[in-house]
Amino acid sequence: MSELLKLFDKFNTDKGSRKHFYHHVYEPHFEAIRHDPINILEIGVFKGESTAALHEYFPNAQIYGLDIFVRVPAEDIEVLKEDRVHWLKADSLDASCTDLIKEKWPGVEFDIIIDDGAHWPEANRLTFKHTFPFLKEGGKYFVEDVWPFDIMDFSDYNHPWIIARPDIYNRQDYMMFLAEFSSYKHELYDVRMKSDWAKNNDHREYIPDSTIMLIEK
Repeated sequence: MSELLKLFDKFNTDKGSRKHFYHHVYEPHFEAIRHDPINILEIGVFKGESTAALHEYFPNAQIYGLDIFVRVPAEDIEVLKEDRVHWLKADSLDASCTDLIKEKWPGVEFDIIIDDGAHWPEANRLTFKHTFPFLKEGGKYFVEDVWPFDIMDFSDYNHPWIIARPDIYNRQDYMMFLAEFSSYKHELYDVRMKSDWAKNNDHREYIPDSTIMLIEK
């Protein structure tokens, strides 16, 4: 069994067998640098489940977490008290986020950035715009739970989640998100049940937003 999957499941994240099976995407990128002294930024901490998984998987990494901490106060999240874990209360959708990162973590550059914050396309675009400058050359920026409007079918477009939120989940905003990083090497990992890749792996349920966008600097 994948070590990363074990940790995703141990800490009850939705990145493992509970929902998305994202270990298939991440492990090929993470395994070679697992024991390196790297910096990782996770945007969207919530209860700290995936932060805890990353902290254990990367024993020599410095883990940085950024969140607005409205749903769960930072002081109530146990993993944020661990050695090698740092946190900042900031809104990645606001341009002030850039200055707050510079002030809180001066000179820090990240080998990996994971956007697991707000998931609508404009939120992804703004988060990328405000945090990508802190990624090292050669670093990798992952955006989780992307609704891939350019490859969605009729049933996806008529999913209740999309139908109820047309102001923030729409193709126009998605194309603007793609345009934001069009000059960089990027790849969409389609882990949805309908994809050939997923059918050949261990998925059991169709999750329409089980995709990850990777942008490399």
